Amino acid sequence: MLKKFALIIIVLITISSSISVAQGNDSLDKKQKLYEVNCIKSLEVQYEGIVEHTIYNAIVFKRKYPAYNFENILKSLKNVSQNKMNPIIRYEAQLAILFIENYSLFEEVQISNRFSPELYKEISGKIHNKILALN
Repeated sequence: MLKKFALIIIVLITISSSISVAQGNDSLDKKQKLYEVNCIKSLEVQYEGIVEHTIYNAIVFKRKYPAYNFENILKSLKNVSQNKMNPIIRYEAQLAILFIENYSLFEEVQISNRFSPELYKEISGKIHNKILALN
């Protein structure tokens, strides 16, 4: 259990440090690419806590860098949404995909840099309200 916790902490520190704001465009591009690689690898691990926090961090990353090309991250999220055993994680991945692909719908959503499951309720609520408005 201690090994699992230590691994989670190491991955979260790596992810957190990789999305911090850099001082130059060159450095920023490198940090963004590093985050992308870390995100994809973290979505592939077996530890649900790491995957869940990585999904959340992908949403935070989209908020910080909305113009970044999320194609590879989206592929990994789609894989999680279809293949992970835990239905909650699959659902969270689906919500992250919707958030990233339809970012303009969620610009008012409040996002904390600290993991908060309430974010998924807010995203699903926005989707629900949009559907009701269309009917």
